[in-house]
Amino acid sequence: MILIVSVVVVTAVWDHRYERIGKDFEVAINRTHGEAWNYLYGDSLLDGIGRVFLLLPIGISLFVLLSGFTHWIDVHRHGHFTTSLGLSLRTASVSLWPALGLITICCALGLLVDYYWWSHPEMSKSLESWPVVVVPGIPACGFVMASWMQRAIASAKGSIQVTEHPPRCEGCGYDLSHRPTSGLCPECGLSIDESLLPNRRRPGSLWERQGDVTAWLATIVTILFSPKRFYEQLQLRSPLLTAGRFQRALLVAIGLGASAWALFLFIFVAPYRGAFPVLVFFVAVASLWPAFIGWGLQRLVMAFVFADWIRRHALPDFGWARKVFSYESAFLLAFCLFDAFFVTLMIATDGRGISTLMEAWLGHRLYILGAPPEPVVLFVGNAALCCVWIWRYYIALVAIRWSNF
Repeated sequence: MILIVSVVVVTAVWDHRYERIGKDFEVAINRTHGEAWNYLYGDSLLDGIGRVFLLLPIGISLFVLLSGFTHWIDVHRHGHFTTSLGLSLRTASVSLWPALGLITICCALGLLVDYYWWSHPEMSKSLESWPVVVVPGIPACGFVMASWMQRAIASAKGSIQVTEHPPRCEGCGYDLSHRPTSGLCPECGLSIDESLLPNRRRPGSLWERQGDVTAWLATIVTILFSPKRFYEQLQLRSPLLTAGRFQRALLVAIGLGASAWALFLFIFVAPYRGAFPVLVFFVAVASLWPAFIGWGLQRLVMAFVFADWIRRHALPDFGWARKVFSYESAFLLAFCLFDAFFVTLMIATDGRGISTLMEAWLGHRLYILGAPPEPVVLFVGNAALCCVWIWRYYIALVAIRWSNF
C-alpha cells in the first residue's frame, strides 16, 4: 500500500507540472514541483490517495477470492471440498506481491505514455493516453498472474496424497479387483478386457500420441463435433503436460486470429485513416482480450460445474476434470465465431446491426424489453453457448466417470 500510494503521489505531482489549456492541448504552462504540490494538496491529491486506500484493498480481496474459486479445479483431487478451497485461497494470496508490482509498473508506464502524448498533440486528438496502458495492460497482467498462480499451485499440489483406486468396469463402475472367470462384467456384461487392457477402450487422443499440428487440428475437430467419442477414448491418468500445451496453443491461436480479424476489419470493412500507432494499438488489444476473456470465462463455468460434480461425488479422482478442462478450451472457438460475426456486422453497418434489417422487415424499430435488439442478441447468444458448454461437460463426465487408464 505504501508503494502504491508513493507512486500515485509522485506521478500526480510530476504530471501536473503542466496545466492543460484548450481542447487541443496546444498551450502549456510550466509549474515547479512546489507549485504542483500546492495545487494538488488541497483536494485532488488527497482525494486520489483516499480512493487508493478504499478501492485497492477491496479490489485485491475480490481478486484473491475469485482466483481461489476459479483455480480450485487445479487443487482438488478427493476428500472434502473446503480443504481444497482453503488451499486454493492460500495459494491465490501469494499472488498479491506480483499484483502490486504490476500495478506499479502500469503507473510508471502511464506516466511515460502521458508525456509522449504531450509531445505529440496529434495523438491526443485521436486517442486518450490512459487506454494505451490500461486496456492492453489488464489482460497482459492477467496472464502474468495466471502463470504465477499455476506455478504456486504446482507446488501446492505436491502436498496432496494421491489415492490408488481399484480397477473398475468402464461400462458401469463395478469393482474388478477380483476378475470374474466368465470374462464379463457381472453388472453390465462388458468384456473385462475392454476395461483392463490398455489401448483397447482408451487408446488416448491423437494429440497426445503424435503432438504435431495435424493432430492438434484433428483433435479440435473431434472435440467440437464428437465430444462423447473423444472423452471415451481419452486417457485420464496420463500426465497433464500435453493437455496443457493443447490449451496454451489454442489461446495463442485465438489471439493471433483476433489480430488478423481486427486488421481485416480496419482495412476492408471499415477502412481506418487515423494514425498508424492507433491501428497497432487496436490490433494488439484484439490479440489479448479475446484469449483473456475466453480463459476467464472457461474457468468460471468449469468452477461451477466442478462444484456440482464434487457435491454429487461424481468422480473417484477429480484430478481427471483438469484434463477435461484443458481439452474443452476448444469450444472457445464457438464463442469467437459468434462474437466476431456480431462485431463485424455492427462495424459493417455503422453500429446499426440488426436494427436496420428489423426495421426494413417490420416497418418500425424493434425493442426487446425496452432495449435495442443488439445487446439482447449478444447476451442471449453467449448465454446459450454457455448452456451448451455446461451440457458438454456433463457429456464428458459420463464418458470419463470410470477410467482405468
